[in-house]
Amino acid sequence: DCHSCLIHGNTTTPGGAPSVAYKLRLGHCTWCVQNARCHHRDDNYGVCGLREDTPSQVPGWWGAKGTEVGAVEECRVLDRRPGLTFLKYKHPADLTHPDSVTIINATTVDFSLLNPTTRIEQALVGGMTARLLGFLRPPESWGDTGEILRMCASHSSALLRLASTDNNNNNMDVVGNLTAELSQCLPARLPSGSPVFLVPGRYLVDFESHSSPSKSSYSTHHQSNMELQHYRDNDASKVFTFEYLEPYENGSCALYSNCLQCLTDSMCGWCDLTSLCYSRLLDETEVCSRDDEWRYLTLLPATCANCSNYISCETCVGSGLCEWWTEDAKCARKG
Repeated sequence: DCHSCLIHGNTTTPGGAPSVAYKLRLGHCTWCVQNARCHHRDDNYGVCGLREDTPSQVPGWWGAKGTEVGAVEECRVLDRRPGLTFLKYKHPADLTHPDSVTIINATTVDFSLLNPTTRIEQALVGGMTARLLGFLRPPESWGDTGEILRMCASHSSALLRLASTDNNNNNMDVVGNLTAELSQCLPARLPSGSPVFLVPGRYLVDFESHSSPSKSSYSTHHQSNMELQHYRDNDASKVFTFEYLEPYENGSCALYSNCLQCLTDSMCGWCDLTSLCYSRLLDETEVCSRDDEWRYLTLLPATCANCSNYISCETCVGSGLCEWWTEDAKCARKG
């Protein structure tokens, strides 16, 4: 990640004779946000965020060139990789406490619950809720006619909401509703009934899908899937790849009560010392501190502490977010 790249990838002047690696400055690293790659500062590979580095060979929404981070202090503000925010909620879903948060590079995901392994998991009857959240960024090359938005689902029920942020419209319209056993697709439609044509701009999208449990042995062996596509006229449809995708942001950091909920918003970071969510624009040495100690804000959902990290009843319940399953000796999210 950005912090590891720039903390461990920068060497100081050696005490003895300088090595060849030091002379070549191989110990000085830079982080490319768009491809999440740590490389030598003088690396002339030069594809960080360029159009040649995108699947469609189209310049990404961030501009003609990507973002290179050269100092660890800059990670907090600059390291916002492209993609859509993908959230998963196990049954019973708690929308204030997602069970998983990731950034995905393309708008196609498989999701379902693995076979339950504990008694309580087997007793819980319910599917999984998955959500794609963020912004679609059609490029200028699509022109005024734009491309048609299409939703697909399989073994799930899906609901698609959309709003154009270019028109200062925060009200999201339901543009698709689909329940499918086998794979099925349909074009998104505005409340007026006309198809959704995506012209260059910025669209807030909220694509939610729910996989329901079934007694059918056929469905239990299939993954639920959700997918967003775009197409023009009779051309083959394509999924959106990361050059068209911007993660969700809102900036209401103070309202988030846990790490994964906090990192659903790409404008926020989580402080382990205070168990609070802060804006990335704030200086972490000042806000994420206690008793003369400070820490970098947690920026990656994968580094959040979750209930499965706790191995004793005391630490599990003491977190305030988890409950202890006595029969299974396991810590799980409350609910």
